[in-house]
Amino acid sequence: MARQLAVLRRGQQALPWVGGTAALAVMLGAWLWSGAVARHDEATAVDAALAVDVRAVENELARYADVLAAGDATLAASEEHGSALAAVSGDFDLPHRYPGVLAILVLDRSGTAVVVRAAHPRSDRTYSIGADLVTVPQAAAAFAVATQARRPALSGPIPGRDGMADTVLAIRAIGAGRYVGLHLDPQRFLDGLYGRADVTGKVRITDVSGPPTLLAASVDDGRPSVRTAEVAAYGRRWQVGYTPMGAAGGSGERTYRALLLTVTGLLCLVLLATVVGQARSRRRAVGLAEQLSESEARRNRLIDTSPIPILEVGPGGNVEYENAAAARLLGHPPGAILGGPLNLMVHRDDDGPGPLSVTEDLDGEPMTIETAAGPRWVIAYCTDTFRGRGRLLLLSDETQRHELQEQLAQAHRMEALGRLAARIAHDFNNLLTPIGGYLDLVLTGGNELADDDRDALTECLRATGRAAALVDQILAISRQQHHSTDTVTDVAAAVASMSGLLRRITGPDRRLEISLPREGTGRPYAAIEPTALEQVLVNLVTNARDATPTGGRITVAVTVGERVLVSVTDTGTGMDAETLGRVFDPFFSTKRDHGGTGLGLATVHAIADGAGAQISVESTPGQGTVLTLALDLHDAPPSSLVAEPAAASPPARAEHQTVLVVEDDPQVRQLTQRILQRQGYRVLACGSAEEAEKRYIDQRFTISILLTDVMLPGMSGPELARAIARLDPGLPTVFMSGYSDGELTDQGQVPAGTTLLTKPFSAADLTRIVAEALADAP
Repeated sequence: MARQLAVLRRGQQALPWVGGTAALAVMLGAWLWSGAVARHDEATAVDAALAVDVRAVENELARYADVLAAGDATLAASEEHGSALAAVSGDFDLPHRYPGVLAILVLDRSGTAVVVRAAHPRSDRTYSIGADLVTVPQAAAAFAVATQARRPALSGPIPGRDGMADTVLAIRAIGAGRYVGLHLDPQRFLDGLYGRADVTGKVRITDVSGPPTLLAASVDDGRPSVRTAEVAAYGRRWQVGYTPMGAAGGSGERTYRALLLTVTGLLCLVLLATVVGQARSRRRAVGLAEQLSESEARRNRLIDTSPIPILEVGPGGNVEYENAAAARLLGHPPGAILGGPLNLMVHRDDDGPGPLSVTEDLDGEPMTIETAAGPRWVIAYCTDTFRGRGRLLLLSDETQRHELQEQLAQAHRMEALGRLAARIAHDFNNLLTPIGGYLDLVLTGGNELADDDRDALTECLRATGRAAALVDQILAISRQQHHSTDTVTDVAAAVASMSGLLRRITGPDRRLEISLPREGTGRPYAAIEPTALEQVLVNLVTNARDATPTGGRITVAVTVGERVLVSVTDTGTGMDAETLGRVFDPFFSTKRDHGGTGLGLATVHAIADGAGAQISVESTPGQGTVLTLALDLHDAPPSSLVAEPAAASPPARAEHQTVLVVEDDPQVRQLTQRILQRQGYRVLACGSAEEAEKRYIDQRFTISILLTDVMLPGMSGPELARAIARLDPGLPTVFMSGYSDGELTDQGQVPAGTTLLTKPFSAADLTRIVAEALADAP
């Protein structure tokens, strides 16, 4: 029993020792295990970081190889080395995006020497033009490799001048005895990696192709790198070394052991659970970080490829970002304004031109901006960036839509002008018809008139004709009527006859010179109405006069070649490119404050189109303007293409012919009746279609022809003609109207091929058309 008790006591006494020993064994095992895990994690992290650094160096060398390839291609296509290098430098944004590049060089082999022919950019650190690089042993070896292997070659470290850091040369042979090279600063090359890749820790780059030579170090503390790896650098071997920041290792191990020495076995279990929870949290955080990175990459891609121009302006007012659409809109190469201020001139509807301020909030404000490609009409939005560190500017280019709206508005104006012009023409022609008709009756009626009286009446009749021609011009500018090209005019004679009128237009302060073809050089015959040519010259000379407010010289010249050219030249103020592009637009005028309507040159353009001619303009600001009308040349003498119709004689037994005249205007009706009665016709005159229909029913067997106005109150002329045709299909019909034939046909008022007497008409025209209609009747 005692013996058993002793055993129990010894066991009880030994139990704490056993427990303590077990606890110590557990803690020692955990201590050793934690150290091993920490060292493994640190080694893995160092290897991963080194791999990142190696990839970064390889990628950066590949990017510099792209620059050499681009230089090769550009120099192969251009003989101008300086501009070619500048183009490559600009395309790759050297040295901003390639900080290791001191300069890109063009080198030619001349005998045993390899001479620098061009360099960009130029600096005191790179080689001067004409320098022989064969004298540099490292460069000479690189030239040999590049020539023989036909691939880029890298030189060994070249000692810097005046205590500067070592540099290297990347060489590429581009032809017989010609090379393109990059003069590189390895230290700046390494510094650029910290802006492009996740480079952490201390990085050293050493050339180990020969005796190890340190090229660059992020922190040169003299200690060897913890891990190293070699990189193939254009035929040479570079060693990339990595050392983590902080202590040289063991920090994780000490942390684990310190924790395990200060806690109990139970806390070790709690710590394990905490570590597991933290690992799970870290995995979730890494997953969220990856999602955030992908989302930001998608956002950047959307912004970069967005068709909407987007710019980001930093707090200092400098442009920090622009997408490709913004560069296209502003008319400069991508990235050209990065880092500089946003100098953007704008024109607002309620203000004059001024610089755009990004400090104000813009929410869809329309404005016109000045770009390298010209003014653009945009909708602007400006607000804070999502981080609140700058301003975001969006410019929606609405230029095409704005121009389409302007064209639509102008089309509406022209449509309204056409309707107004057509109505004015109709009423004006109704007024001119009795004036011209009665004058014609007086002059051709066999009355004995004094010579002065006959001349005065003749001038009145000619004025009536010019008034009718003016109506044609109104219809031409409204696009309702084109000028006939059947009349041939002697352009030189027409210009000479207008010299007095043109001199009155120019006034005494300007010298008018008229240049006409010499006799024997061929007459300038052209198919254009004389009144149309007069309208063109009056408008062109009036514009030339307005362009020379302080006096000057105005020249009207007629020349004959393959075409007849009529030019008006002034020595006035001239026009800029914007004004020149709109000079023929209707309603566009630079003389709004002085009564300009913007219809003068638009009228000229319409007349030229109608006559099958072309109008061109050349102008230089401050030197003057030349407007030239090019007409088709004709061999026939004036007015020979269409002979003047002879006055038609009334048919035999005209006294037995009855004309049913329908006209709502009493003056035109009375004139028509009087002219026909003078020719021996019997006339039934009616003021409306309804009255004429009743008269026809009552006297249908005595009526020989229907002469009716188209536009009548109530039933129209064509409706009356159709109603009578149902009773007598063979009755000849002649329509009268103040509208043009083409307009009435286009609007469906009268069928095509209908006989139409256009107002104002002469007595000869009226009797001829009535006689022809009766003669053609079955």
